[in-house]
Amino acid sequence: MATSRVELVRSLHEDIEIFEKAAAEELAARAAMKHRPDQIMSDHTTHALLGQILARNAQLDALYTDEDGSLREDVDEMTGDRAIDAFYARLGRVREAHAALEPVPVAADAEEQMLAAVLEAEPQVTFTGEEGEGRFLDLHGCHDAYVNLRGIKPVVAAAGKAGKAAKTPAAVKYYTYITEHALRPERTALSVARGAAYARYAQQLLETLVDFVHRTQPLTDVHALLADAEAELSRQWDAGHVLRWQRVEGGAPAVADGAPAADGVAADGEAGGEAGAGAPDAHIDLSALRSAGELEAALGAERLKRELGMRGLKCGGRPAERAQRLFLALTAPEQLDRKQYAHAAVAQPAAAHGGASNGNGACVHDGVGVSAAAAASAAASAHARRCASIEAAIVRLGEVLGQTPAETAANVEKNAARTFDEIAADLAAAEAADAEDAGARDTDGDDDDDVTPIYNPKNLPLGWDGKPIPYWLYKLHGLNLEFKCEICGGQSYWGPREFERHFQEARHAHSMRCLGISNEKAYHGITLIDDAYAMQRQLAEAQRQSRFVPEADEECEDSLGNVMPRKTYDDLARQGLL
Repeated sequence: MATSRVELVRSLHEDIEIFEKAAAEELAARAAMKHRPDQIMSDHTTHALLGQILARNAQLDALYTDEDGSLREDVDEMTGDRAIDAFYARLGRVREAHAALEPVPVAADAEEQMLAAVLEAEPQVTFTGEEGEGRFLDLHGCHDAYVNLRGIKPVVAAAGKAGKAAKTPAAVKYYTYITEHALRPERTALSVARGAAYARYAQQLLETLVDFVHRTQPLTDVHALLADAEAELSRQWDAGHVLRWQRVEGGAPAVADGAPAADGVAADGEAGGEAGAGAPDAHIDLSALRSAGELEAALGAERLKRELGMRGLKCGGRPAERAQRLFLALTAPEQLDRKQYAHAAVAQPAAAHGGASNGNGACVHDGVGVSAAAAASAAASAHARRCASIEAAIVRLGEVLGQTPAETAANVEKNAARTFDEIAADLAAAEAADAEDAGARDTDGDDDDDVTPIYNPKNLPLGWDGKPIPYWLYKLHGLNLEFKCEICGGQSYWGPREFERHFQEARHAHSMRCLGISNEKAYHGITLIDDAYAMQRQLAEAQRQSRFVPEADEECEDSLGNVMPRKTYDDLARQGLL
């Protein structure tokens, strides 16, 4: 028997309400969780429930669209003039269908079974040992890829025994990589970032961060964040504000001077960091300069080195020699000798000026050379755009991670100061604690199965043996009397003894301080806020009245022995009547 569309809609709405209730309960329970792993598992449970809600909303949307008109037919059948006849006809078909089927007992906990099936279908989340159950990042693979990029200058190792710096350089430390390079791609030299290996490394880092956010923050819409970052980058790229990749020097973008530099070819002034690549120099129209001397005077020694490095030319020699080499590259690139190019340059910048290099370093002005230069320039621009997009996504994910990178760095630094035995002891203690918690949960479950419910119809307090105390003792101590204290937030106290004791406890004292009233003996027994304020005013008035006032309370005696108030005495003295 086919289910009507109206019944299907009702069933979907019922499922949505069940999942919404379960999600709300899970969120309320998460607020009381203190351990990060428990919070992550709670988030995944909520994510699974939200996924079921979205799936059923999609089904409802398709049903309400009603492209075939079946829902409208069912509604018309139920609301028309023959609605009663249609109801009994449907009832007859339902009875016939049930008579033809075997009776199946209806589960009392069908709602719990549906929720359990949804949660069991959710894949389990796993973490590596380095991630500490989602508390830290594991970027060892990305660190290995980063330190193996050609062009990354290794740091010098610590001083040796003689007090001099070691000659053998050491790679960038994992701690330094996390704190300074992983989530700050702008600190990587542009000469290194132009290589194809850097794009592969950046993509690997992005995928690692996305996977970590998916596992630790399942309720975060990562795809929306990345789409927003890409849209923001597109706006800045179109406006020419991505200075790292759209830096204008020499009248053309740096990425359009030719193909990306090979891995390991780092222009001077860039390999040490982004001090030169992050902020563009003042724009100078190199085509307006008519001699090598003008180039040297306008650019300076360091700028000449950068311009030569960007074009794949050697950067050594005196400033005058550099200026002459750059002037030839701008005006007559065919006169440049092959020896003047860097040995690892992939493409000579001369190709960008309309010529293709032959075996002797001369340029052949033909259509093939122009096409090759255009293809190289397009490849460089595409590489720059792709790397800029990946870097923007990495920065955005770094904002989502919050304090996780800092906590990871602190954990790395702490582990570096510990011995292997200390780390092994901590791991063993953690495993023992987990096993103890699991055993406690199992024991609690077994006890719940074995313990029979205690007969306690009057809800009496339990004694030391776990059994209800005698009813006469319950009445003797007045435990059947309930006292509510509005000052304590409506808290109930059972029995006069507990009620009297609570006036000296921290809860009541804190509530009195919040009201701006000192918790003195005079306020004991007052449970209403208005009464407490009234008592405060009454005590203030009594204190005011009991205060000594010289004009009214001080008495004086004249020479005849008459006693009078000080005010009367002063009046008579001024009038000379004493």
